Amino acid sequence: DRLHPPTLTYANLPKEEEETVWNALISGADYPMKHAPLADGRKRFEAQGLSPVLFKGFAISLRYLLDLEMDSIESRIAELVDYLILALNQAGIAILSPTGSKERSGIVTVRVPFDLTQSEEIKALEEKLHKARIIALPRSGGLRLAPVSVTACSPMRSVIF
Repeated sequence: DRLHPPTLTYANLPKEEEETVWNALISGADYPMKHAPLADGRKRFEAQGLSPVLFKGFAISLRYLLDLEMDSIESRIAELVDYLILALNQAGIAILSPTGSKERSGIVTVRVPFDLTQSEEIKALEEKLHKARIIALPRSGGLRLAPVSVTACSPMRSVIF
């Protein structure tokens, strides 16, 4: 009761009711009022839990990444960043982020011919990228490109040309 508003935690539940309340939380079922009534004077309870389907998808994604091995993912991203930096340099596009292999990351930020302080310009840029099926974000006065290990070179070429 010292919390404002007071909350219901598992510490407040009888041991035999924990599973019922947990199952309601993760299934999205109605809150089991008879098993865990609200504190006096409280009118509602918003249960929040994560879907077991999302947990399963997350677990499968992690397994996939672990099966690929992190070294191969890192190597692939480095190849893509090498390709991107080379193509950007050849096209005369200014790169704002570090390009040296020791200083850079998997993110390349470039200067774009848009005024990124103007929302209309950002919208125009986002539309152009969306049509090309490219996800990139305006950052620090430039456009942030972050290839992932499954990125093909053709979408990166469409950013440049």
